[in-house]
Amino acid sequence: MPSLLIAKPDGELIQEHPLAPRDTVVIGRNADCDLVVRSDRISRHHVLIFEHHGRWLAVDLDSTAGLEFENTRVEVHEFTVDRPWIRMGPVIIWLEDWVPDETRTMPPRPPIPEGVGAGMPIPGRDADGNSFLRSAPNPRPLFIYFRDTGSGDSRLFDFADVDRVTFGRGSDCDLVVNGPGILDLHSILYREGDLWKLLDLQLMDREQEPNRRRRIRMLDGMPVSLGDLRGTVLVPEGVIQDGVANLHLGARLTPENTGFTPPNGQNEQ
Repeated sequence: MPSLLIAKPDGELIQEHPLAPRDTVVIGRNADCDLVVRSDRISRHHVLIFEHHGRWLAVDLDSTAGLEFENTRVEVHEFTVDRPWIRMGPVIIWLEDWVPDETRTMPPRPPIPEGVGAGMPIPGRDADGNSFLRSAPNPRPLFIYFRDTGSGDSRLFDFADVDRVTFGRGSDCDLVVNGPGILDLHSILYREGDLWKLLDLQLMDREQEPNRRRRIRMLDGMPVSLGDLRGTVLVPEGVIQDGVANLHLGARLTPENTGFTPPNGQNEQ
């Protein structure tokens, strides 16, 4: 089992944390982080470490000091045999006892179901047909209303019962999204303390977009864009009736299955 090590630059170990598949680990100085490192050079929520089908990545959470590898600032770092560490302010983060599986094979991309727009997310499945989505140990409500601007398809997604969600074109993502500008591993929806966050994994040109945020907090009415998809975050009270949503993941919105009214502006192209 791999371990996440946090050490001083001289090698003195500060913390050690065992890792498991599908783990998401937030490191920062705030008390609600999974691993807390007290330093004024570390942001409240500084970095997310997560696993994606044998790959481990570290992503900067719009921190002040950022992440560095060999004196170069990076925002997304993949741990490899030759790059098993990353610097976070005054400490070094290492991945130990881990060897990437370079021989792994992924199942083919799932076909798009009849009647579903080309960009509407569909669950990614392994070679045996099992969904990659996993149940959450501590469910927290989150609904996102998605509309495919290409096909006009509209659906409401209930994420309360999942542990986290990866979006992308790759068939190994939890939800596969086909559309312009979508990367194989495009973004990850995860919990940070008591909140849901959506983290963009695209490379960013900071000279062109110095104020662009990689991470957005999932608050009521927050817009979400994934290729041709236009989404709106909704509070549970707006879609739950009598304490039950009665909508499976990706349920099509019809008057028969919900009294939900789409958010304003979702019919705009």
